[in-house]
Amino acid sequence: MKINSALAVESSTASIILNKNLRCGNCLEVIKQELSQNSQKAILCYEKGWYELGKSIKDLFSGQNLACFCLDEEIPFLQSTPKLLNSVNNLQELIVIGDEQLALFALDYCLNTNARVTYIPLDFEFSSFLLRVLENNNNLLIIDENLLSACGKNKVADGIRCVLSKKIFFVEMLVNQSIAGLFDCKRAENCLNEGLKELKSYLATRSLEKLILALLYVIASEYLSGCGNIASSASSILLKMQNLSLKGEREYLLYKMILRSYELYFTNDTSFTLSLPGVVLEENEINSLFANEYIKKRVSLPDYLYDIKKIEEYKSKITANKELLKVIKQQLEQIEEDSAMLKRQYGGRKYSVEHYNAKQRSKALYLAPYITEKPTAFHLLFASGFTQYLK
Repeated sequence: MKINSALAVESSTASIILNKNLRCGNCLEVIKQELSQNSQKAILCYEKGWYELGKSIKDLFSGQNLACFCLDEEIPFLQSTPKLLNSVNNLQELIVIGDEQLALFALDYCLNTNARVTYIPLDFEFSSFLLRVLENNNNLLIIDENLLSACGKNKVADGIRCVLSKKIFFVEMLVNQSIAGLFDCKRAENCLNEGLKELKSYLATRSLEKLILALLYVIASEYLSGCGNIASSASSILLKMQNLSLKGEREYLLYKMILRSYELYFTNDTSFTLSLPGVVLEENEINSLFANEYIKKRVSLPDYLYDIKKIEEYKSKITANKELLKVIKQQLEQIEEDSAMLKRQYGGRKYSVEHYNAKQRSKALYLAPYITEKPTAFHLLFASGFTQYLK
């Protein structure tokens, strides 16, 4: 995959994802270019990452300052990884192979150091990492098409679901426009449309580059939108409940639940639902779920949480936007067609999200506003008390 084509975006959005944040190509060649021969380096991965790539990187820097940590998948990495990394003096380059949760941990671990994190995914789970990287230009994502081509059908389908779930931002941007007035979403909309166009091209050609481009476009769109991602936050909470599911499946399932909640809320009189959320209890629950995180999660709630008049004012402005209701309806109608396409092309296997019961799914959505720092329509549903009926 050519670096230039992977970074291709419309001329109006050409500077979103920079070469220093993302490189696409042969990962060993990129690593050799990017990492200093004399820097203190460490590799962090599980067994699959070690045999796919870690050993080759070790050979590439043979005899140099390189510590290698191959973790046991059966043991939660938060129990051992900090001690392992603390044993490396003056760590400057941390290379994570194949697991986005490890890569996100690495970003938090290196926050107060000068160490750079380089993440090399072995599947299509890299959106959360890239979004964090766009906030901090020091870190790097390397996408190697040869590595991703080894993914099974379920992993590829997961990448597709990740793209489809980002359509929620068409709704979120319209809601933010309704509340804030003038709000320029054009660049974000262009990226989202380009991502969906690349996905359509992938489904027609099966060119993996098209799927990678689709993901890059929708990630750039999320970054530009200024909106939070409730589906992603709720997905993180579900992962804490049970580590058995695929990210794209979780986010796509939650996207559908969120979309139906929006339709119900914005097309009905919900004034009868107004009641204060159990903020203290839910905050305690969030803290218990993320108790072992390296960086404590910040609780983020809307400033209008206890202002019923403001809540009603915002809802009135939003429901006056007929385009919003049209977009919600169109996306709901498209869900069945997309689901049929995924089942037809990637099989009717039992999805990993089926490990979660209805109570767990609803609880994840109810708690998600606490860890979603940017505004979403779901915050309004939460503040109005509507989400209590999801539990």
